[in-house]
Amino acid sequence: YSPLVRMLRDRMHRKRAGQVVKGLTRSHSLAVAQDRVVSLAEHIEMTGDRACRVCNVRIGTKVFGLYPNGVLVCYRCMMRNGKDAQHICPVTGRDFSKEGDL
Repeated sequence: YSPLVRMLRDRMHRKRAGQVVKGLTRSHSLAVAQDRVVSLAEHIEMTGDRACRVCNVRIGTKVFGLYPNGVLVCYRCMMRNGKDAQHICPVTGRDFSKEGDL
């Protein structure tokens, strides 16, 4: 009787520990998703005189990129270092992939 009780207790303990890990993972995932929604909801006012912070060309109606630190760059400057480097701000060199923002 005693070995059976110990086995059941151990099994229940592992199951509950797994549920706790699953809940913590889900909580973290939801927090990251919420941060992403908040950052995507940020508004920026585009005027005709806004310029790229790298090449100083007026943005106008061109495609542009906005980094989480507020740096506005034209698409060409954003892609200049390659598609793998989109998460690195060309002005400050800050890597946003390590922060979990992108």
